Amino acid sequence: MKDNLSIIVTMLVFVILIVIFPLYNYFERQDDMSYNIVLKSTTNFVDEVINCGYIDQQMYDNFIQKLSITGNLYDIQLEAHKRTYTKDPYNMRLDTFIEQYNIDYNNDIFDQGTGVTKQSNVSVDNKVLKNGVYYLNVGDQIYVKLKNSGTTMAGAIFNIIVPTSKQERVTVNYGGIIKNNAWEKQDISNLFQKDIYTEIYVDKAVTPGLTNKINDRPTYSLNESSEIKVVVKILNYEKSQESNIASILKDNLKITGFESKKTILPTSVIKSASSPEWVATYNVNSISSSVEEYFGGNTYKTCQVELEPDLIQGNYFKNSLTSSDTFVIKKNNTDTATPDITGAYLNGSSSVVNNIEIGSTVIYYLNYYDSTLIASANEMKNYISATNFTYDDLVVQHDSGSKRFKLTFSNVSGEPDVRIKINVAGDWAQYSQGGTIKKVGTLSSRESTLKFLPKNYTTPGIYKFVIPSDGRYRLEVVGANGGGNANYSSNRGSRGGKGGRTAGTIALTKGQVLYIVVGGSGKSAISGSVGTGGYNGGGNGTKSLTDNTKFGFGGGGATDIRLSDTNISSPIDGLSKRIIVAGGGGGADDIDIDGTTNSGVLGSIDDGSGGFGAGGLNNGGYGFVDGSVSGGAKPGTTTSGFSLGIGQNASSSNDAGGGGGGYYGGFASPTSNSNSGGAGGSGYIAAGFIDIVGANGVNSSTIGNGSASITYMGK
Repeated sequence: MKDNLSIIVTMLVFVILIVIFPLYNYFERQDDMSYNIVLKSTTNFVDEVINCGYIDQQMYDNFIQKLSITGNLYDIQLEAHKRTYTKDPYNMRLDTFIEQYNIDYNNDIFDQGTGVTKQSNVSVDNKVLKNGVYYLNVGDQIYVKLKNSGTTMAGAIFNIIVPTSKQERVTVNYGGIIKNNAWEKQDISNLFQKDIYTEIYVDKAVTPGLTNKINDRPTYSLNESSEIKVVVKILNYEKSQESNIASILKDNLKITGFESKKTILPTSVIKSASSPEWVATYNVNSISSSVEEYFGGNTYKTCQVELEPDLIQGNYFKNSLTSSDTFVIKKNNTDTATPDITGAYLNGSSSVVNNIEIGSTVIYYLNYYDSTLIASANEMKNYISATNFTYDDLVVQHDSGSKRFKLTFSNVSGEPDVRIKINVAGDWAQYSQGGTIKKVGTLSSRESTLKFLPKNYTTPGIYKFVIPSDGRYRLEVVGANGGGNANYSSNRGSRGGKGGRTAGTIALTKGQVLYIVVGGSGKSAISGSVGTGGYNGGGNGTKSLTDNTKFGFGGGGATDIRLSDTNISSPIDGLSKRIIVAGGGGGADDIDIDGTTNSGVLGSIDDGSGGFGAGGLNNGGYGFVDGSVSGGAKPGTTTSGFSLGIGQNASSSNDAGGGGGGYYGGFASPTSNSNSGGAGGSGYIAAGFIDIVGANGVNSSTIGNGSASITYMGK
């Protein structure tokens, strides 16, 4: 008996080892392959939804078709977490909201009664999306939870060995946050392949509307807009209904929003010959005889065009309630109405996003209609305030002919990229309505975004800048070129030295005064005159006494910013108050008078190029003599030079270049040298700066003047 039992056990072990385990391993590899297919298909589907912002029937069917390749049946659960904002129940008096998510499950996304069916002997999940498409918005979340609902072959074999094992051998959970509402940019007919779709909008191109909108809505006045034309776009309607759609719209397409549910119906509805659109025309003057029945005691009404549901049959469904965007109809163009700010107009532009330099002027217009009492221009200052930007002064001008105030804000500043608004307190005007005097309430402009750009200075001279608000400012200065050959890409010698560059960030307070002194490039010593040094410290060049074709050039002027509370009347005043300096380049010995032919080869005989100007805490560059700095003019350093701020004038009887201006100016060549250029000036930056940049010889523009910029970096 024991032998028989041993034989049976041996046979079972043999079958398990030789037959069942190999089969199990084979089918388990098939499950692994199925899992890889399911994982890839699911992630591709979810990623597509994340990037599109919707699910349409074709997307879902493609997903199911890819899953069916595995031959398994799956339980697929979709969850859409839709973001909403609700009033904070613990702060009902404040405008605070709580972010919450409403969750849609399969029953919310798909039609009930749809599901598994057979397709080519393979079970598929044949669910149908409600209305053919399911929309999501940016910030919503989508999740797919998937598992096999039938037993795979590997699972069946494993159940023989372990009868209590689970059926789910292919499970995938994947989701993400919606990134894009691509459906907003698509032709809606691509999304609605089955269902009827209707859209209503006012044709503003052919309907005259007031340029001054009320509450930011298109406004049509009874005595200005005799007709309002509305376009109704209908897709996927039943073709048999086409001949009746015009009459349906004429009897039911209503302008609503008036008193006692009064409505206006179109006088005509005409089908477009080239598109599925119907144009409805309304004669708004038709209500002029009974205007009070429509408007009551109001001067205008906020209206929209509505089409009731179930009036037009589509391929599968009837239209739902559809309405246009809201617009305004006024009694007439002279009736009293609440004033409204039409801005923002920045520098004459009504763009939503405006780029302006810090310290610029910003202009708003406050428009109003007929008024019995209105504040004067001087009084208006007491009613006006600004949100998210500062200004030095507000000038208010009253243009009674155009019925508006011009609000001019000077020296405006704010964060680098900020949303701003103008606020006008109530009671600044009164108006008559139905014989009753009423006061105008608080008004606010539409928000505008100001991108505060650097304040730039590129023309030689002295400029004053008052710090508009406390914060960090990035200051950058570039010295001017010394005079000479400006074609730095050629092999011509006698080049003017390039100016240096200094930049850094420093904390400044509102009301501090900066004086910006921009250097000028050196000039040529033509017709026996000296080569004029550039503005702000450039030394003069000389003309050869023996060769009338050779003319020396002046050195380039430095560019600096001075922190001062007093007026600076000339470039040499206030040198001790400089906080940042970029040196000017030295002047060259000569180029031919026509400026096209080189009188020397770069780095060789006759090359008297000027030395570069320095940036930061650096020394300037030596001037060249016959292509070499040996024996050439010496530069200004951070501690010494020809003079504080000023480059030396050339004194040679030969053509020679002047020294560049700087914190300390560069020297000119000694009297005995010929073919010699001037040296560059040094740079400087005061203590208290951070993120410092100092570069030598950076200004390579043809004109070669210096430049300066001031950038507000925030608090």
